[in-house]
Amino acid sequence: MEGSIMKSKDLRLGKYLLPSGDWNLSLLAQQLQSHVIDIIVALPVDFFVARDTILWSLSPDGIWHARNAFIFEAVTLNPSCTVVQIHHRIAEAVCVFIVANDQSPASGSVAFVSTVWVKWNPPDLGWIKLNTDGSVNAHHHLVACGGIFRNHHGNFVLAFAQKLAPTSILEAELLAILYGLELAWTRQFNKLLVEVDSTSAIRLVQLGCKNTHALFNTVSRIQHLVKRNWLVRFHHVFREANQPVGLFAAYGLSQDSSVNLFTKIPSFLSLSFTADTIGTWFPRTS
Repeated sequence: MEGSIMKSKDLRLGKYLLPSGDWNLSLLAQQLQSHVIDIIVALPVDFFVARDTILWSLSPDGIWHARNAFIFEAVTLNPSCTVVQIHHRIAEAVCVFIVANDQSPASGSVAFVSTVWVKWNPPDLGWIKLNTDGSVNAHHHLVACGGIFRNHHGNFVLAFAQKLAPTSILEAELLAILYGLELAWTRQFNKLLVEVDSTSAIRLVQLGCKNTHALFNTVSRIQHLVKRNWLVRFHHVFREANQPVGLFAAYGLSQDSSVNLFTKIPSFLSLSFTADTIGTWFPRTS
């Protein structure tokens, strides 16, 4: 992709349209791979009838800055941060595009889906946020859970991952909450906000269940912990705003049955964690 596209500081969309308003496929083929062209051609061209302007130039924190700093200033780069910054810029641009073109597509064009944009948010001052998740590999009959603690600055505090005995994904979600609460209590995190992407798990924790329910013991243990002398709140989030802990729970699938504690961010989490830290928005479609 670097080629002539990356060499031009003034690459305008109009250059890739024919006088008829159709895409210039031969010119696109000189610059892009075929699967990218297929996506572009599917876009309704009427969205671009307005004056052709530059929507994204060479931002000071984007790929050009990183590239030039490395070549001309011998600056040591963090590739993960650069990738996250670029992703963040793209997400912002797409969000603006969708809002600006909030209209029904023309007949025969690609149907637009409903999209909401979500991101991870730090807790209030004095609070610790615990994000939890469960993970199941049905093919290998593996189950694990995990949790990540962060403070009001969004900084990493502590994380855990644990492989579990074969069980349901719902019980894995509940056990992640239970183990996270137990760990938070021992660490004296007296104000705790627990974020979970399972509405079923939150419903059981908040409303309880009958003693004949298969998960009654786990739910009861959670409820007894919550009633102790501390502040605990539960909040549902979409999976797209819960990504680092999803990776962490999946990591637990490959571990032994003991609890794995981390006081520093493991390398496999750095990119996803950085995305949360800088406030990256992620699309959720329906």
